[in-house]
Amino acid sequence: MEEKKAVMAHPKVVPDPEVPEKTVRRKFTAAYKLRILKEADSCNELGQIGALLRREGLYSSSLTSWRRQVNQGLIPKKRGPVTQKADLLIRRNAELERENEKLAHKLKQAELIIDVQKKWPSCSRGQARRSHEHHRVACPRSRYQPGLQRPRRIPRGFLPVAASK
Repeated sequence: MEEKKAVMAHPKVVPDPEVPEKTVRRKFTAAYKLRILKEADSCNELGQIGALLRREGLYSSSLTSWRRQVNQGLIPKKRGPVTQKADLLIRRNAELERENEKLAHKLKQAELIIDVQKKWPSCSRGQARRSHEHHRVACPRSRYQPGLQRPRRIPRGFLPVAASK
């Protein structure tokens, strides 16, 4: 009877057969590591360390690595690629170089705009330049061709008189 009561009082817990998608990585605090190492050091009999490891769900390699960490100051290493901290002067130098390139580009654009504005005002006002070649370069849509003279304007009142007979 007592056996049945003991079985009924502590029924076996059936674990969930479902496998999670991604396992969660366990993180151990420094205090936990030190506590486990003290317990492992206090084990004197055969099989006590194995029982401790099974009870806590650990591996013997964990004890080895934790002992090494204690010797080095119990500082856990960060995982992943090593990030290099950029020196403040190097970062500032790179920032200034980028700004310099932007300003040089803006200056080039401004000089180009000023150069075009110097060449085009005569076309917008309808004035011809003295040199037909320069006029053709400055005003490519001009109706005057190089080498041809521009027709002269005759003032009013000076119309040619028909030849008398």
